[in-house]
Amino acid sequence: MIELRDITRRFGERTVIENLNFTFPDKGAFALMGPSGCGKTTLLRLLAKLDRPEIGSVIHSHRKISMAFQEPRLLPWLNCEDNLKLVLSKDNSSSENTQKWLRLFELSDTAKQYPSTLSGCMKQRLSLARALAFGGDLLLLDEPFSALDQALKMRIAPHIREACRHALTVFVTHDPSDADLLGATVLHCQGSPLNTLSET
Repeated sequence: MIELRDITRRFGERTVIENLNFTFPDKGAFALMGPSGCGKTTLLRLLAKLDRPEIGSVIHSHRKISMAFQEPRLLPWLNCEDNLKLVLSKDNSSSENTQKWLRLFELSDTAKQYPSTLSGCMKQRLSLARALAFGGDLLLLDEPFSALDQALKMRIAPHIREACRHALTVFVTHDPSDADLLGATVLHCQGSPLNTLSET
């Protein structure tokens, strides 16, 4: 469970989130939707404990947090295989397990390639594979399908949907069909600054 209690987050004189209250359950998928600049990514960073509110508190019961950022944030000096191995435990870092994740995200041919040689779509898929391979009980995804075409979305979504069965998954999207693909509850980010998450 994650409980947001009267949280306010400011950047200088600009208030992005103000007096926001909401409770997420232990598991399930939730899509944050709203106009650009409304505070969706800021909220995701607060959930990830990468940021703190000036006022209020974020109460967590989740112990292991995995996040895929809007930009892939791959380590450029490691090839695809080693970018994945970086997040795997010693018990799970076998070549066989690494190849499994590359295969699931249709990256088997890129194992020895470096991020600089990958397309934007490939980088995003590797970032998603790394987040899911890391595992955990809280999965946070910022625009997870933005670089993928519809056919790839359809093929990749089941792997993310499987993770939603075992963890709370919160992701940012501008496309309602992304929420449908992951069987997610849509949370509309309302107010300027953001003060309400309206469930549909």
